[in-house]
Amino acid sequence: MKQVVAYETSSIETAQALVLNGLGVTIVPEMVIKHDNPSTIRYIKLEHATRTLVFAHVKDFYLSQASKNFIHMAKSTEVSTFN
Repeated sequence: MKQVVAYETSSIETAQALVLNGLGVTIVPEMVIKHDNPSTIRYIKLEHATRTLVFAHVKDFYLSQASKNFIHMAKSTEVSTFN
């Protein structure tokens, strides 16, 4: 199955806004986790990354198969979930 990248950005704020609007998942540095509204975005810590990174996606929101595959790949390593 061919996966298509619909959006790409180097802006962390834009990436999180895309996630918040249900347009996929992103990898961001742990330091940008938005603790002010933890029920909106779910962050999954990547334990064995060379930097501390997390995936971010809207909780209980539809995820495309590509997004699910991407998260599954990351979960094949030990991860922690931030809530």
